[in-house]
Amino acid sequence: MTRYTLGWYGAEGVAWNKILELIATLAAKLAKSWGAEVTREHWDAPRFDLRWYTDDGIGRAVQVLIEGMPEHYYLRVSGSAWKDFDKDRQRRWSGQEISKIPVPLDLDQLAIGVVEDALWSARVIISNWVEADLTKESDLPQRDPNLTGTFVQGRYVP
Repeated sequence: MTRYTLGWYGAEGVAWNKILELIATLAAKLAKSWGAEVTREHWDAPRFDLRWYTDDGIGRAVQVLIEGMPEHYYLRVSGSAWKDFDKDRQRRWSGQEISKIPVPLDLDQLAIGVVEDALWSARVIISNWVEADLTKESDLPQRDPNLTGTFVQGRYVP
């Protein structure tokens, strides 16, 4: 087993990558069982998302973000759900922080089972949300007039 100690790394980016590397296998396993995909849209942030859509057209995601200062990092696990209303150019959404998990300096001591439980808890919570639970609203950007199709589950359909 490779032994990582956060104190060995001077640059935050290296420490973040080691932490993400340790939980990447778990994320891939869960994504497969959930019918989700693992995304890293924000490459400049130590974060990944597990995203999927349900039959009701609601997009759902569990986010894992590394926060804190060196030697005091933690994993913030959050959940969110959204639905886009193309006709109104509105997105209705909601989000919730689920848990904060301390990251020990000796990464071999990171309890992957605790991380997995937090991810499952987030999934259960946001999977139970219905459209009425999406209480926040924001405008969608204006659509290119040359696009004549629509978006279905986050993907453009001509």
